[in-house]
Amino acid sequence: MERLSLEDLSWELSVLSRAVVYRNLSGAAQNIGLSQPQLSRILHRLEAEFESILLDRSSRRKAAWTPLAHQIAEAYLKSVRSLNGQVLKLLEGTEPKLIHIGTLEGLVPVALRFGHHILTETTVQMLDLDVFDLNVLEEKFFQGDLDVIFTAREPGRKKYGYTRLLGYQTLQWHAFKNESEFSVMSSYEYAVKSNRAAKTETSQPRTLISNSLLVRRHWLEEYGGSGTTPSELHVRKQSPKSGDHEEEVYLFGQDSLSVGFWKKLNELKF
Repeated sequence: MERLSLEDLSWELSVLSRAVVYRNLSGAAQNIGLSQPQLSRILHRLEAEFESILLDRSSRRKAAWTPLAHQIAEAYLKSVRSLNGQVLKLLEGTEPKLIHIGTLEGLVPVALRFGHHILTETTVQMLDLDVFDLNVLEEKFFQGDLDVIFTAREPGRKKYGYTRLLGYQTLQWHAFKNESEFSVMSSYEYAVKSNRAAKTETSQPRTLISNSLLVRRHWLEEYGGSGTTPSELHVRKQSPKSGDHEEEVYLFGQDSLSVGFWKKLNELKF
């Protein structure tokens, strides 16, 4: 039996995206305008096509949506928001109604200020703001999944027409006194230091590795150790302290954005 395309399942996916908001099948049926038998048939069709379980029926009274059901619903809604944004961009002209923003975690405060300005000073009605590691951020920007990104380096070798240097951020080295010494670092820092340690055959201290800035900061404050965390954005270059490192902070936009809209973004204050 030939599997249906996602386009053929658009209606069923839209029903699923509305249904998973509610705790179970009966709750969804009461709120989305379908009878429970109708909703059950739609769900069985999706499960047959995906060859996966979307509703855990192991306990009839406590049947609940599986994590996969929520993930599929979120993926569908993201695609709908993206399509809506593209259609509205065509219909409305220079300014889109939806903007996809990607950022490094250390630049979240800057991205939030930027997003607030967009929602209050342009005709954009919806922001989709996600946090990524550097490599994933650049890959998604290359693929066109993100309209603008906040990053610490220019993605790849291509020269982008929409580029803005926002300022500078210092990667500050911290050492907290504790009975036990730990090294706290990001995945990228660990890869770099591991290569250096392998060449010099030096041993590594006990290490916490996390791609979450929040996790690393909390560990340093709670349990001690040494590691680097980013400072707030500053406009002018500063003289970093011993062990610190300063990076440039950029805003990049896709070439598909209109010239007029980028000009407005470029004028926003941070």
